[in-house]
Amino acid sequence: MKRRLFVVQAIVGIIAIIVGVTMYIRTAVVSVREEQEYIALAEEFVVLSPPRRDTDYAASPTSREFLQGAEGTLVEPLEEIEHPLIIVDFESLLELNSDTVGWIMIKDTPVNYPILQTSDNYYYLGHSFSKSRSNSGAVFADYTVDIDNSPNIILYGHNMGSGEITKFSSLRGYVEMSYVEANPEVIIATPESGASAWRVFAAIHVDSTDVDEVERFYRKEFEDLDDFEEFLSDVNAREFYDSGVRPEFDNRLLALSTCVSGRKTMRLVVYAYQG
Repeated sequence: MKRRLFVVQAIVGIIAIIVGVTMYIRTAVVSVREEQEYIALAEEFVVLSPPRRDTDYAASPTSREFLQGAEGTLVEPLEEIEHPLIIVDFESLLELNSDTVGWIMIKDTPVNYPILQTSDNYYYLGHSFSKSRSNSGAVFADYTVDIDNSPNIILYGHNMGSGEITKFSSLRGYVEMSYVEANPEVIIATPESGASAWRVFAAIHVDSTDVDEVERFYRKEFEDLDDFEEFLSDVNAREFYDSGVRPEFDNRLLALSTCVSGRKTMRLVVYAYQG
């Protein structure tokens, strides 16, 4: 009897292992397929030009015709940091998905994705650019922000766990100052404003179940200078490091939000400002 029970338990255990491995492989295959979709989008619709010594390309057009036919006009450089200009074919992207509002790229990292926006903050948690069901979702803007005008743009993307690099998984590197030094800028491009550089200045953890924390650290606008300074003080009080750079009141902010592996309710927020 004991031997029979042992055999049954062994068989159940083997079946459980097989099912688990099968599900893991299936998830991995789907994840690779989804990531290939985004790689194909970047290869077809985004052009990376040689680096130029400017910090803001907001005056640059966004069509491929511009890249092929003219040098373009650059705004006055604000500081001596090299970074690339990206040219995005938004017309074609909008034909594929009308929810497209921009593109995000962090040079020399896996972050190179279209930015989507819809009427809520839930749909693109579980759907890809092609609107198919997806565990890794898409990178999307908070439904309440205007990506071209809001004082603080909030973007969301999944962290798929240890060893993963898809969506915002690689943002976990920003808890270290060395990663900031290696990857100091985020490039955001939109159909209306073109491409511009945003300088990373802080990263913090926020408890998504704490209403007060969410209200303080996911601010979308500021009433006045004092309100802005209070926000920066709150960020400074819990940032992982002192980056040595800080935004001014007239700088627009960018907040990149993703989950933290092994801490279900915790969120990593990486802040940057537009120069």
